[in-house]
Amino acid sequence: MSLLPSRYMFTKQQSSSPSFICNLGDVVDVQRVDLKPFCVELETKEKLLYFAFRTDEEVYGWMEDIYSRSPLMGVSQPTNFVHQVHVGFDPISGGFTVSLCSSTTRK
Repeated sequence: MSLLPSRYMFTKQQSSSPSFICNLGDVVDVQRVDLKPFCVELETKEKLLYFAFRTDEEVYGWMEDIYSRSPLMGVSQPTNFVHQVHVGFDPISGGFTVSLCSSTTRK
């Protein structure tokens, strides 16, 4: 597997021509799975792909590279977050509960 700035290519052998090329813009999700040891699931708009690596370092290195280069996955954490309303679930009624947070618990 070769990771380029805007796409990744899969080859069966190191020196062979690519058997599959995909744009990183098509990546929807990448996550670790237990299908095999050191396995990663890569979800694109059209298919699921699975890759086995040799070590945890390789797994998380590839995951981080794919995640950081894929425009669909580049969503950042919220900024200036304020918890103003708490939504809960009442198992007895089966409904949601809503309560306002006081200014001391807003963080």
